[in-house]
Amino acid sequence: MLSTHLKSRRFSGRFLPVLCFLLIPFAINIAFAQEAGFESNPEVIAQWNLNVGSLAMDERRYLDALSYFENALESSPNAGTRVKALLYMATTFSSFLDSNDSALRIYQQIEREYPSYAQSALYREALLLFDAQRPVEALQKVRLYNSSYGQGRFHFQMETIGSESEKVIASDHYKRQEAKRRKAMEQAEEVRKENARRQAEVRAQQQEAARRQQVAYQRQQEAAKRRQEAERQRLEAERMKEQQRWLEAERLRKRAEQEAKLAQQAAKLAEYERDRALRAKQEANAREAARRLAASKAQQKVHNIASSDFNQVPEPIVRVLLSKYSRVVIVKGEKLTLRQDGVRRSLAPGATFVAKSGRLHLNGSPIGKRAEVLAASPISIGYGKSGKTKKKVRGSLLLKAKKNRVRMINNVAMESYLLSVVPAESHASWKMPALRAQALAARTYAYNDTMRHASKDFDVYDTIRSQVYAGVPRERKRTSKAVRETRGQIITTVRNGRLKPILAMFAANSGGITADPEKEYSTRWDTAAHPYLISHPDPWSLKAGKKSLATWRYKHTRHEIEKNLKRRKVRIGRLEQITPTYVGPSGRVVRVRLAHDGGKFKEIRFRPKVTLGLGGRIGTLPDTIVTIKKSGDHFIFDGKGFGHGIGYMQWGGQEMAKAGHDYRQIIQFYYPGTNIMSFWN
Repeated sequence: MLSTHLKSRRFSGRFLPVLCFLLIPFAINIAFAQEAGFESNPEVIAQWNLNVGSLAMDERRYLDALSYFENALESSPNAGTRVKALLYMATTFSSFLDSNDSALRIYQQIEREYPSYAQSALYREALLLFDAQRPVEALQKVRLYNSSYGQGRFHFQMETIGSESEKVIASDHYKRQEAKRRKAMEQAEEVRKENARRQAEVRAQQQEAARRQQVAYQRQQEAAKRRQEAERQRLEAERMKEQQRWLEAERLRKRAEQEAKLAQQAAKLAEYERDRALRAKQEANAREAARRLAASKAQQKVHNIASSDFNQVPEPIVRVLLSKYSRVVIVKGEKLTLRQDGVRRSLAPGATFVAKSGRLHLNGSPIGKRAEVLAASPISIGYGKSGKTKKKVRGSLLLKAKKNRVRMINNVAMESYLLSVVPAESHASWKMPALRAQALAARTYAYNDTMRHASKDFDVYDTIRSQVYAGVPRERKRTSKAVRETRGQIITTVRNGRLKPILAMFAANSGGITADPEKEYSTRWDTAAHPYLISHPDPWSLKAGKKSLATWRYKHTRHEIEKNLKRRKVRIGRLEQITPTYVGPSGRVVRVRLAHDGGKFKEIRFRPKVTLGLGGRIGTLPDTIVTIKKSGDHFIFDGKGFGHGIGYMQWGGQEMAKAGHDYRQIIQFYYPGTNIMSFWN
């Protein structure tokens, strides 16, 4: 099967996620884990983490999945289980987080540390390189495989990858693309060096400005002391004058006048130094602004080279999963039409679909395994156990029977999809630049999903697993205007000389500083692949105030936390203290030590082991920028931010819009170094 796929000329990235899942054994029986006992068996704990991580990956909670796989890697003494955890991480990075280099490093780690699994890892590495359009590197891996393993297990597949790579390398199109890519990379390297030089100059200017500010401050302090001394001596002179000690009083008066003059001179000198420090700071800020402008222009030049032969694409269709398993689906709309196998027929309003033994039934009559419903107007749907859950959507409705349940997928044009997503993710009353920025982030996020999940039944969920899609009733005039005004615009970056849509992650509020994915979520995260997802100060999020959960407090009893930990398979005695042991660069807590009765300790990852299940009705602590205090039998969590803290911050974008920034400036602040391109009209 695999070799047949490899030999076909349709070898593409569409089946890579499926292939990776076929190659990695999936899921274990949770009952086995419960029977074996978690406290005494680290292998069972590791298997449980793999299982829950797989479920999180299936639900597209990729950051949580990485945390579970890291836990499995740390827990298991078994080489096979550790390799399985690494392979799961590699799949998550390459298939869902747009980070092929992270996956490649994991495969190389397996080759170094687990020789018995090296052959399989080397094959996956070559396959990923070929699929990522890096045929020269793929061919190098094929030759390494042949020299190391000869007629090994993957000999025929590697032979196919090698021959296909040679064909690609020999093609004129590849040579043109490679020349253009090298030119873009050379330009990018020049930009990086120039940017580093300018940054060094700016840092020197800023340091000099700070030094001068310090000098000015010291002079001000000195002037203040002299004024105080002059005043003291003046009062002493008056006192002595009253005591008829005229000579001493006169001497002190003259000395006081002299000190006053010196204080005045010191004050003038301090004012002069303060002005110099202020001018130095302004010059440093001007240099920084010039550096950013030069870097932006240089980045634009690189972008122009990479996008020189870009052709616009048709507006994509987004496949939205509305319901995995519904017992009944009731469809209403104007001029309903049923399409099956290319044949259309009219439907009466109020058509009812159910599934029985893997076949769809329309109004009681069997019609096959799948069907698509179209209408001249938005389709009204009732679904669920009894058809009472309501939704009204644009586009068409694809129905599939699975045993006695109906899977329901809404096929809707991208721009129509966004009409519902943007008001569900941002308040429609917000400033227009913030709504336009949300439209760009949501469109880029969805576009990535349509490309990454093309081989699956659907592209996105209609919930927070992807983006909230509430249907036609949620649409608003202002958000629809923001979608129309940015139609077809995608946020892009240039990687390895190639134009790519960015990984447009976004959250509600960063708590004042965005997260560092590599140091706070997974050390295997490839920061170089996503330079726009870096940790940086975000004062705009803090300006949004408590309504946005910029700051928050939650109080939980010891019993609540112990019960919550038990649900996460963390077994401890009476909890005495929770102490952070590793805090990331942005201040987010990564690992904590649990002190419990008898002087015992257990160290675990803070997210999601501790955070999930707390936080009141939210169901989790909003973010991990948090301090933890114990008060009696309660633990108090004082924190900042809401969400994972990576990428665009919705409340921060609103505050920037209120301050007069346009949507391009907002996007550039939260995704630095990116560009905006029109992918379709």
